[in-house]
Amino acid sequence: MYSEYYNGNKKAVVNKKTSTNIDENRSLWEVSMYIDNRIVQKTNAYNEQQAENIAEDFINAGAQTSPTLLNEHLNG
Repeated sequence: MYSEYYNGNKKAVVNKKTSTNIDENRSLWEVSMYIDNRIVQKTNAYNEQQAENIAEDFINAGAQTSPTLLNEHLNG
């Protein structure tokens, strides 16, 4: 695990993978997004900054494309 972000019931975990099938020297970053400790989405990024931005957008609900649970829309 590289880093974790928390905000209320949301959590994002950024992991660094060592290589991709494209280039053994290139890193791949994975962002796992959770709501109430249930994974709702995994997204890949090709650099650290992009992965961190995805994680921060998710937990801060800054991106319109941030995943949410269906009942958040019904109750919200």
